[in-house]
Amino acid sequence: MALTTNEDQLVAMVLSGWVTHPELDASPFQVGADGRPYLPFGAGGVLYGYGPGARAFVGSADHPEPGATIKARDERSQAALAAFACLGNEAWVAFEDGRATGVVVGLRGEGQGLFVHFQRRDLRRISPGQRISVRCCGSGLQVTGFADIAVHHLSQGILSKLADVRDGQLVASVRARIPSYLLGNGVGRPAATWETDLQSDDPEALRRHGCDELRIGDVVAMDDWEAVTMQGYAPGATTIGVVVHGDSPLPGHGPGILPVLSGPAARLVAVLDPVRPHLFDDLAP
Repeated sequence: MALTTNEDQLVAMVLSGWVTHPELDASPFQVGADGRPYLPFGAGGVLYGYGPGARAFVGSADHPEPGATIKARDERSQAALAAFACLGNEAWVAFEDGRATGVVVGLRGEGQGLFVHFQRRDLRRISPGQRISVRCCGSGLQVTGFADIAVHHLSQGILSKLADVRDGQLVASVRARIPSYLLGNGVGRPAATWETDLQSDDPEALRRHGCDELRIGDVVAMDDWEAVTMQGYAPGATTIGVVVHGDSPLPGHGPGILPVLSGPAARLVAVLDPVRPHLFDDLAP
């Protein structure tokens, strides 16, 4: 049975954000899970050499964010940008000699920003403070016959790559299945504007569950985890997520997993496929 949606009923809107500048406190060091101080680097601004397909566990950065990170000018506008922008949405930035187009590939909670991938030659022309606009389309998307499955942050194109319908179930192939006890920062936060971190401070557990080789754009399942409205432990629920940023030394933090589908495990089925391509494998570097 083919996957069908209400795509023809969706509306689109254009929102804007400005490329952020990294910020540090006057006393800039953080303390990692191993008790050692470190200088956080990798979040905000424009990050070179880190995009879709990059390893989630890099060990040399703190929450590295792929591409250009943008935020709206105030807290409420930023909440709207985070909630309405969807994976795969088109974005663009204007230059004196034309414009460059990019693609939304993730976001980070706490109002930290939206991540936009641009080709390398265009990314090198982007600086903090530049305005980037996003054609937001996907909010309100619903899979026909699956009203019990919540859909977040998905454009129609990305949904079609992520899941299909088999024998009355919505099925997604995933690179890893993550037990709820490995999930950290993001618990109790709204699925519309937050991701949840995969905790990085137990390497053996990460290896055991096939999480140590995850990449930006990989699809994963979070077992006994619900993200219909708020995110948290829920026996019998399954949430499908996409890896959107890299790891962190902070306790309870790690690679960010953006929830995109959530519902009863009997209806939303994850099939383990350790060699599944990441969602953005067709984007030019």
